[in-house]
Amino acid sequence: LTGGVHALQNNNMVSLAGGNKEIFNEWKELIQDAIGEVVVLCGDIGAGAIAKVVSNMLAFTNMVAASECMMIAKKAGLDLENFFDAIRVSAGNSFAWETVVPHIFNQKYEAGFTMDLACKDMNLCYLLGEHLKIPLDSEFKIANNGFIGSPYIEVTMGINEQYYQNNDLTENNVDAVSLEEIINSFIFN
Repeated sequence: LTGGVHALQNNNMVSLAGGNKEIFNEWKELIQDAIGEVVVLCGDIGAGAIAKVVSNMLAFTNMVAASECMMIAKKAGLDLENFFDAIRVSAGNSFAWETVVPHIFNQKYEAGFTMDLACKDMNLCYLLGEHLKIPLDSEFKIANNGFIGSPYIEVTMGINEQYYQNNDLTENNVDAVSLEEIINSFIFN
């Protein structure tokens, strides 16, 4: 399943499935009623899980890029709301841009997907790439429940360290802190 907390609350999740096409078609309507209209058969058994992990890697990467762009815009003196609107109608738009940035503006931090889960999925994607012998441009190495070497993880782990130092939090609280809350502390503080 994918789509985020708001999609879940509105019975509008996206189901990425894997399995036999005939069985999938037999159960598709029930899945749509229970989960949401969009149900995609991605291939054989396991293909839905692969699509989900890769989708999360792309979403997390987009979230970090969105936050970095907001920091650049602020430091450059741009009006952040106008900048947000400009990106929304440009080639740089993404689901992450349209969902993460409004949370930052509204200072709503619902840790529906925590840093621990993001790191877990990034590791799963790395392991999948390694298994498939795909050289990922971003090298991941697991160290202290995090990753070293990936631009995404170095940014988020660096943000985490600075956030914890600035807010007197312990590393054990990472699972209760949303990415949006951490990013906001750098954009608006």
